[in-house]
Amino acid sequence: MFPHQVKKLKAVFEENERLLPLIDTTARDKDEITSKIVGISRCKDDGELFFRKWYDYRFLHPLDATAYFAECYMKAYSQVMLMRGREDYKSAPFRTGIKRKAIWEQSSRTVTSLWKARQMADKLRAPYDLFCFSIIMDTEGRGRLHLATPAQLYQAELIDNFKQALASKLRTGLMVSEEPYFKVSNFCQCPVQEEYQKFVIAQIKMRGEANQDLSLRSAIYTHEAIPRHLAMKHFPEATVLAADKLQLSWNL
Repeated sequence: MFPHQVKKLKAVFEENERLLPLIDTTARDKDEITSKIVGISRCKDDGELFFRKWYDYRFLHPLDATAYFAECYMKAYSQVMLMRGREDYKSAPFRTGIKRKAIWEQSSRTVTSLWKARQMADKLRAPYDLFCFSIIMDTEGRGRLHLATPAQLYQAELIDNFKQALASKLRTGLMVSEEPYFKVSNFCQCPVQEEYQKFVIAQIKMRGEANQDLSLRSAIYTHEAIPRHLAMKHFPEATVLAADKLQLSWNL
């Protein structure tokens, strides 16, 4: 069954005919499917990755996660094909890099590559859409005849470039969960929720003090990622008050 903590992703699965069957599939059945299409040995690292992967995926079975990763890959591939003029708007949606089939209907080679690429994204705590799009765009920027295949998504050179891009995003942007479970209003003292709040705070601290008020306003009020009282414990009072002021002016 699908975990209750991932409401937004569940909606995505319900709207996708390739993902829909996973909604009501039991964990035991998913284990059996996994053993058939990729082998249990391939999952030996997934136990540790449950505590490292991007927060929106923390409650997903590895099969669910890989199936969703495949969808992110296909979408990113199609987007890059369209953006760079390799295909027109009519044909681009059908150029997806892999067959538009469910994960258990893909070839053994494709499944293994997708599984390993997804594990790499989890190791880096990267959202799958960001991971796939960034690396495929990287190969496009190199002028390659073909865009990145699933097996190329975890090549060392491309991963090094992605790490740099991810670090830059963490320093300049604000990566937050899209799942309601991680909003302050749904906080229930679950360890993963507490870890997420620490992650958001750590991002903001990476900025200079001159820019922290903007990020705090976004984290506290726009995304409801951290409570104000927690911000007061980690940032100067003047910075939090500046964030409050920005929010008031935003609402005028």
